[in-house]
Amino acid sequence: MTLPKIETPIYSLKLPSDPKKSVTYRPFLVKEEKILLTAMEGAKDLKGQEFQSAVRDVIVRIIANCTDGKIDGDKLPAFDVDFLFLNIRAKSRGEVIEPSFTCNQEIDGKVCGTVDKFAIKIDKIKIE
Repeated sequence: MTLPKIETPIYSLKLPSDPKKSVTYRPFLVKEEKILLTAMEGAKDLKGQEFQSAVRDVIVRIIANCTDGKIDGDKLPAFDVDFLFLNIRAKSRGEVIEPSFTCNQEIDGKVCGTVDKFAIKIDKIKIE
């Protein structure tokens, strides 16, 4: 008896560098998310270019996994890699990212410290 095959949804996207060509992808799974989190943890001691290179390598690997190896992120322009990864992330974890920013402005000798949140809808991001 074989185990059932788990089906994941497949999405289609047109990359900004070639709007005539359509790319299919799936959301990242727990294993890809774990790869990303592990890489971020391992790269926390790196700085500058080393950090960027480590994170980019993981993102390119996740893109290859989620496109069944049909897309080589090393051959894509950086804006295509970013756009594709954001769309994969949107389908995997939700279409809204809510980063928070802490105010470091001094008021009467004290740091403000107010935390502001701003919702960003990933599916509304366009590249011009």
